[in-house]
Amino acid sequence: NDNLGGIDTENIDLTVVSRFDTILVTDDVKIDNNSPYRNQQKDTLDTNKNLFIYFDRYAFESYLRFQIPDRKIKSAKIRFTLIEDISCDYPQFFCDMHKILEQWNVNEITWYNQPEYDITPFQRSIMPCPEQEPPTFYLEGEGITNMVREWQTSSNFGFKIISTFEGGNYRLLYSEDGAKNIGKEKEYSPALILEYE
Repeated sequence: NDNLGGIDTENIDLTVVSRFDTILVTDDVKIDNNSPYRNQQKDTLDTNKNLFIYFDRYAFESYLRFQIPDRKIKSAKIRFTLIEDISCDYPQFFCDMHKILEQWNVNEITWYNQPEYDITPFQRSIMPCPEQEPPTFYLEGEGITNMVREWQTSSNFGFKIISTFEGGNYRLLYSEDGAKNIGKEKEYSPALILEYE
């Protein structure tokens, strides 16, 4: 207390800890069965390097990995932003997320050397077609939250996201590089939205 009966705030150390966090993607890349030896990161013609989720799951797959902080997690969801409106011709677009079981390198992965994965998806979701601008959406569910918690105590090799053949068309999503190229890295990059307990 000071001499006037107030509180001396100069010597008080206040630490504000947020219950929410946005973790930008650490690695993201797509692989293409039509160019099975091609690595997207080394492709000088693919300057945007955006993610592509195609209705034919045997044509394209997208891989992502996030670094997870050491805090008790209550819930987790994944943020994506669409690029082209044409990819919303079919609003019911189902996708599966599969846990990756071994290490992979974003600068080396191709269709032919893709890593092993758990064939049972940890989450099935519908990729919506947001009408707002920007067309950002979130995939969430118990499977995502549990997978993120597991990454805290075991190897984190990320996941891949693929179509399930249901519905049609495709989704073209901003990657970290694609968002960075238009000056929107923080806003449009794939991100993990965490709520802590």
